[in-house]
Amino acid sequence: MKIITQQWYERKNLLSYKTRVETERLPDLISYVEENISAIGLNISGDIIFFAERETADTDTSILGVELLIPVDRKFTSTCRYVFKPVFRIENAVMAKVRGGFGMLWEAHSEIRKILFSGGMSPLTKTYFVVDRSCCGADSFKLLVGIDGNSA
Repeated sequence: MKIITQQWYERKNLLSYKTRVETERLPDLISYVEENISAIGLNISGDIIFFAERETADTDTSILGVELLIPVDRKFTSTCRYVFKPVFRIENAVMAKVRGGFGMLWEAHSEIRKILFSGGMSPLTKTYFVVDRSCCGADSFKLLVGIDGNSA
């Protein structure tokens, strides 16, 4: 995995949606959001960003805690189901591009963290995944991790 350092990533006017989902159903959730966001009067204006963490792996089903950050075309009023976030920004980020679909998420997450630690870089943020819709649909991701500017 090749990483690019000193990246700046910013998106404005985001819909934040937090939920739990079975790992294998994450692509379905993202597709559902893409196809149905217009029902609340919004349009997607960029690549969907998400953070996922394993909540259970001790059963037959792996469940993820997920936050989707969806860039939308305008500001809106938050509700109990979704929240408006004016900006999402990661400064001094390390970025890596991954092809291979959702099945590669945890492998890519582990690999980028290993590269960071072996290079003496200190992560300051979670690993965020960006669905690269301009390239290959759900088969291409960018991984973003903000790092401490004082680390190696």
